[in-house]
Amino acid sequence: MRRPCLTAAQAIGVCCPARALSEEQRVHIRQLLDPLPYRVIYGAAFDALPDRVFSAPDELRRAELQALIDDPQVGLIWGARGGWGSARIVDGLDLRPLREQPKWLVGFSDLTTLHLAWQAAGCASLHAPVLTTATPDDVRQVLAICAGAPPPPLRAAPDPSNRWGLASGPLVGGNLSLLTHSLGSRHQPDTRGRILVLEEVDEYEYRIDRLLVQLRRAGLLDSLSGLAVGQFSRIPGNDPPFGADYRAIIREHTAHTTCPVAFGLPFGHEEPNRPLELGGRAYCLQAGESGTILKARNEDESSEPASWTAPASPVS
Repeated sequence: MRRPCLTAAQAIGVCCPARALSEEQRVHIRQLLDPLPYRVIYGAAFDALPDRVFSAPDELRRAELQALIDDPQVGLIWGARGGWGSARIVDGLDLRPLREQPKWLVGFSDLTTLHLAWQAAGCASLHAPVLTTATPDDVRQVLAICAGAPPPPLRAAPDPSNRWGLASGPLVGGNLSLLTHSLGSRHQPDTRGRILVLEEVDEYEYRIDRLLVQLRRAGLLDSLSGLAVGQFSRIPGNDPPFGADYRAIIREHTAHTTCPVAFGLPFGHEEPNRPLELGGRAYCLQAGESGTILKARNEDESSEPASWTAPASPVS
């Protein structure tokens, strides 16, 4: 997997593969990016007239992203907003230039579709805030990682639903709905030996159950190295109640595995939404009595475990 490295001579490209931007959001993005010591290229959909809920028609959004992929001066492509739309344009993209000149893709939620395409093209990417939700601190952290700094570790307090253990491997995943939506496509990921990261928003518990059933039926949960669960936010109430929360649902559908399962990590649709490198450097996931840490392994670190034995966990 090729890992990009953003240089001072390269540009940041802003793409709008999904929902339309408001004028307030455009101003916010320009205030974030224009003062930076990088040239910023705003794609054709940034100021386009909306097409339904999308920032522009499919053809324009696809052409915008393709132009940024093809531009040798662009070292980072940052998604402006999530929602829905990336899957409508991804199959028409030519990602072969990424094999010769890898470049970062930054975003989350709906951009999970594009992250999976990036990994299928052999290029790492960064799961991090889209520009409409990014803060100046987010921007500084993302730019440091894209320029070569290691991603900071993510920590979570102990959770009684965790299954303790130690895992190592590259990260794969993102938004649960979009990951499941990739099944049967040419960008369906290989999760074997990898740490799966999941987040979700605005989904009923029965839908979370349905999505995980599909992942399990497709075999994507069978050979994980580990499972790191971020924020499952704004889950609507159901009448009648489903009878299990998302933690119990995830534990049920991974009961046939022995990998560590860790909940409560700080990424997803709430603050903080910490950056995670997908498909690139190996991570270590450790879940135990004192809490959870998900940490990028240093380039010179040789302690990556080939296997592990889970200690006794408070939840079987």
